[in-house]
Amino acid sequence: MKKIMTILCALLAIVLVAMPPFADAVGAGNKLFVDPIEDNSTLYYEKSDLLRYELNIDIGNTLYVKVDDNRNPSTTEYIVYKMKGSVVNVEIDCMHCAGLGDGNTDISVFVSKDNVNWVEVETAATEQTFDDDVYISQDTAYWFLSTVYNVEPIAPGYNYIKIQINPFTVKGSVPWNTVMDTIRIEYNPNAVVEPQPTEPQPTEPQPTEPQPTEPQPTEPQPTEPQPTEPQPTEPQPTEPQPTEPQPTESQPTQAPTQAPTQPANNGADATPNTMTWVAVGAGVVVAIVVLALIFKKKK
Repeated sequence: MKKIMTILCALLAIVLVAMPPFADAVGAGNKLFVDPIEDNSTLYYEKSDLLRYELNIDIGNTLYVKVDDNRNPSTTEYIVYKMKGSVVNVEIDCMHCAGLGDGNTDISVFVSKDNVNWVEVETAATEQTFDDDVYISQDTAYWFLSTVYNVEPIAPGYNYIKIQINPFTVKGSVPWNTVMDTIRIEYNPNAVVEPQPTEPQPTEPQPTEPQPTEPQPTEPQPTEPQPTEPQPTEPQPTEPQPTEPQPTESQPTQAPTQAPTQPANNGADATPNTMTWVAVGAGVVVAIVVLALIFKKKK
């Protein structure tokens, strides 16, 4: 039992000793992004046209290399990452061509809030070494290794990071003076990143001066009168046309077939006839009879 407790205490001590370096490598709550730099990788946000993947035969890794058909070492190539949080630290493992590449001058790092306005990050490079598993000695080594890193923690609020390979100006430079092997980016996913507002630039109207136009003199062109010859007109004889008298036939007039209508007699001017007098007499008799009956009842 004592042996088991001793072993557990020893393991706990080892863990406690190993924790501080690990905590220093990645801060509490931060995350570490590592670009595998593999073919068809889509982990980057944006990349320049002449920064491409290339398999290095000596070490068997795929690298970011400036590729120019004209072997021009003076181009500027870059890669941009958009992190889901605020960038904290960055490390770039580089390989340098012997005597030509230098991580202090060949690599630059920038950060941004909107992928438009960039702030350069102060960086440094470790001392160059060589892989003794590949080369026998330093004199025979073609590739040397170094790591470029930010000197101070990056100010919070930047979620875009651009890693740039600068133009090579050393005499005898080649496009592969410095290539990038592994890229590690530490970021804080809990940090609030506010986009940088872009202010529109006022445009001042440019005054336009009117250009004087000189009138071009126009010379009148002389016109020669064209002689017109009168054309003789011959009179055309006209023959009189005989006119034949047209016989006129007299049309017989027909008597009207309808008799004239008599004006309607509405009774306004009519004289009373016999039936009218009979009706009047009958009415008088009836009136006398009625009056006689009335006087009789009163008695």
